[in-house]
Amino acid sequence: MLKEQERKEVTMLIRDIYDQQDVDSELLHTVLEEHRRLSLVGQIAMTAIDVSSGKQSVQHLLDLFNDFEHQEVEADVVKPIEMNLEKLYDTQIATPGLRWRVDWLNKSLGSLRKGDFGFIFARPETGKTTFLASEITHMVSQTDGDILWFNNEEQGNKVAIRVYQATLGLTTETLFKDKLTNKERYQAITGNRIKILDFEDSSSKHRIEAVLKQYNPALIIFDQIDKIRGFKGDRNDLELKQIYQWAREISKTYAPVIAVSQASGEAEGKLFLTMDMVDGSKT
Repeated sequence: MLKEQERKEVTMLIRDIYDQQDVDSELLHTVLEEHRRLSLVGQIAMTAIDVSSGKQSVQHLLDLFNDFEHQEVEADVVKPIEMNLEKLYDTQIATPGLRWRVDWLNKSLGSLRKGDFGFIFARPETGKTTFLASEITHMVSQTDGDILWFNNEEQGNKVAIRVYQATLGLTTETLFKDKLTNKERYQAITGNRIKILDFEDSSSKHRIEAVLKQYNPALIIFDQIDKIRGFKGDRNDLELKQIYQWAREISKTYAPVIAVSQASGEAEGKLFLTMDMVDGSKT
């Protein structure tokens, strides 16, 4: 484990190399920052051992943790958005996003792009899954990425049949009359890039994050988002708030996210719902 003086000497050596060679400044900053972090983590580990043997106080260990967190915040420099109108136009207007099949959604919501997060909610058995199947099968041809459907609501095989029907525009009876031909047509249209991941009730944010790293998502569906595990809150609405904040961050990191939630009993029999009818969170 490097001591303080040794760390300073290593840092000075790296800087000397930088001064003598044509080294990218950002690369140097990354190397130095990682060196700093590893050194501090190592110091924390050694102090934890000393605490366990009674050589150091618990407070000293806590102080090191606080120092680590403080330095992490300082190191995470937030860069302002570049107010370049040409680039803003290219990223938000000229670059096509995912267009909806239903045209009034294109007019009212616009295209879906990375960073977009929204959810649909309604009473059970009112067409949420059918709506999603219709829209994503229209969007899949607009991208080379994968559409990931995290399903912990309806049986996954039933969802898969809905997706087949929406892609090919067939009834259930017609779909299964010529299974081989319809399977080939489906594969040709979608490229097998619609992935239905049937997690049932055991889905957790950690499992979902691990799956996201395995694919190249262009669109992410959470059905139902309220059932995702791994969040804690004193009240149910606070836990739901954490889930939705997490989903927003997922949309910024990977791809646009569409979540599905239920409407509360107040929405029963009503055609137009308001936000206070979202089950649980009321928001």
